[in-house]
Amino acid sequence: MNASANAVSSAQTDKSLEYRIKGAFLYNFVKFIDWPDTFFKKNSSPIVICILGKNPFPDSLLNALTTKKIQNRQLFLQNLSSAKDYPGCHIIFVSLSEKPYLHHTMEHLCNAKALTVSEITGFTKSGGAIQLFTDESKIRFEINTDATGKAGLNVSSKLLNLAKKAPPQEDHKEEKEYTQESQNKNSDKYTDKYND
Repeated sequence: MNASANAVSSAQTDKSLEYRIKGAFLYNFVKFIDWPDTFFKKNSSPIVICILGKNPFPDSLLNALTTKKIQNRQLFLQNLSSAKDYPGCHIIFVSLSEKPYLHHTMEHLCNAKALTVSEITGFTKSGGAIQLFTDESKIRFEINTDATGKAGLNVSSKLLNLAKKAPPQEDHKEEKEYTQESQNKNSDKYTDKYND
């Protein structure tokens, strides 16, 4: 195996480890979030974790999650091809693949009775509940309590105490300068992607 192949293999391993850690974050978020009973059809209904866009998590991790129970409810995973399909989800992970469509995606999810999570820069500023980010080579998260409150979710004080403020990033400036013109530029792609 040559040096280039070794580099690719190492990068893939690092990325797999990164998403194993982020998957563990999702699992632990469930432990510290309370959904009202009215969010479930019956006492035996599962907690549904939905992934919007390209799924970055290893299959082995996803399979392991579905064997877990939290709050006496089984975890269930569902892939979403459209933000409009969110009803029934309790956690919605918005993949990096949705970054070009974030403005339109959040228009659909702004009233969702679910915990929205993403690693997209500026996610909480766009109305998302939790943003994962890397700081000093460690994965951390910030919480938008306005978003969790609007969704009707009760967040444990333990989770709030663990949340950290995301550091300034260059992408933040790009998000703030995201003009209507750039939104319109992506609207055609979004329409094609989510058209009924």
